[in-house]
Amino acid sequence: MKMKKKSLALVIMLLGMASFLVAMAYTSAEVKAGYTIKVTNTDEALLALIPNEDADGTAEIKEGRLELSFGAIQPDSIYFWKDLVTVKNNSKGAVEVKFAVKVDEGEESYVAITDAEGKAVGDIKLDGEGTQDISFKVTVPEGANSGDSPGTIIVSATAVEK
Repeated sequence: MKMKKKSLALVIMLLGMASFLVAMAYTSAEVKAGYTIKVTNTDEALLALIPNEDADGTAEIKEGRLELSFGAIQPDSIYFWKDLVTVKNNSKGAVEVKFAVKVDEGEESYVAITDAEGKAVGDIKLDGEGTQDISFKVTVPEGANSGDSPGTIIVSATAVEK
């Protein structure tokens, strides 16, 4: 009888260990995959920003980046640069493009990204290898402080599923 108890205890212990091993067998995994990123100039990237040839220095590529310089403008005025930059999708697939203007905390943005009629542009969809011109409207309120008002324009793209 003692032998049966030992055998039964051994079987129960083995079943318990097997259950524990099954539960712990696949709780995490690590997969390593290679990738490559090619850093390129703004006007050559998958989502390219290309200055219009008639930009007169307002929009130009400097050190590989699009730079906008709206020059000396005065308070209580509105300025408009029609079709200043072309956004080009250099990929084969469609993308949704979002625009945002960021300024330092406490600063007010005077810049709006618009279409050719001056209507604010939020998101646009570009088919593979498609292009769209964007315009810029600068509205300076009365009583604006003198000096530079730098900001950053953020353009992001997300692939659109078919």
